[in-house]
Amino acid sequence: MKTYQPLVSIIIPLYNRRRYIEECIDSIFAQTCQDFEVFVVDDGSTDGGAELCEEKYGGDARFHLVRQKNEGAWAARNHGIDLAHGRYVTFLDNDDFLGAQNGLQYMADLADQTQADVTASMGCYDLLDGDNHLHPRFDDPAHKEHPYVLSDTMEGRMAWYDQYASAAIWNKFFRRDFLERYHIRFPKTRYHEDCLFVIPCLFRAKTYVCTPFLYYVYRISHGSILRAPKTLDDMEEIVQTMPRILRSVDDFLGDMPYFKQHPASLRLVKERQLDELLKMPRQWGFYPTPTEHVDAMKDAVQEAFASIELSTKEMTLLLAYLFTRYNEDCAILEKESGSRE
Repeated sequence: MKTYQPLVSIIIPLYNRRRYIEECIDSIFAQTCQDFEVFVVDDGSTDGGAELCEEKYGGDARFHLVRQKNEGAWAARNHGIDLAHGRYVTFLDNDDFLGAQNGLQYMADLADQTQADVTASMGCYDLLDGDNHLHPRFDDPAHKEHPYVLSDTMEGRMAWYDQYASAAIWNKFFRRDFLERYHIRFPKTRYHEDCLFVIPCLFRAKTYVCTPFLYYVYRISHGSILRAPKTLDDMEEIVQTMPRILRSVDDFLGDMPYFKQHPASLRLVKERQLDELLKMPRQWGFYPTPTEHVDAMKDAVQEAFASIELSTKEMTLLLAYLFTRYNEDCAILEKESGSRE
């Protein structure tokens, strides 16, 4: 017996967001497109959010509550992909929601029309937590008025990646059989897993379509993982994530003929990902660090490096990368110091 295939599978990892989850799911059921299935993957919540979902939406055959022990968003999203039946897969964070009621239909129609493996909305509406005003924001090059198809050459994809690539996964539709064909999944890491999912999609997709159409509302919440208070343990985890990034990029792209023939391009991808990761400690307030924290920071980084195994190649790349960034930071500080004199 053939399993019914909905148009789109929507995957929502849930962890202690009872406050927002109703608005999130209600925005799906309010869509003009009703041909969907929703997987809320509860990642060990303790605030009653999963029970609320079961009580309110459990009677709808399109809604599925899946429970797992607390492993992280990467595991929850992978769990959802494995269960999905839709022609397309898309992701929704548990404190965000869909602002445009025709959002699902528009994205699915565009994907159908272009036969795209990936269809990307190049922006979102920002909503500051506690504020009722949406803030339009575009991330696409030149604010194009119409959808456009990325170059199907690797050189063209590299050029676009180097300037405009968005790491967000929540504003994209992925053709499910494309994800299965290349077994694209989220790597096991707390930080940066979205980037490492999007990269193989960008370079593996036969057709990749971008649109300036906005439908997603991104809530800027102080309780999110990225904005929660950070400790030196978080800094250690960032350092430990670096070699995982290098290995994930190699796993995803290393066997592609283009990257075998152009190792400099593969290195550029790796360094771009390290750049994105290195921004996090600065955004948390670790940089520039107060003088009294220097020794603690040094110890944390040493412990992190001592806990991971690096090949000579990986260590060489990391040291070269960090040395370059160190010199750039010194130049910035020297310039700022000179301007104050």
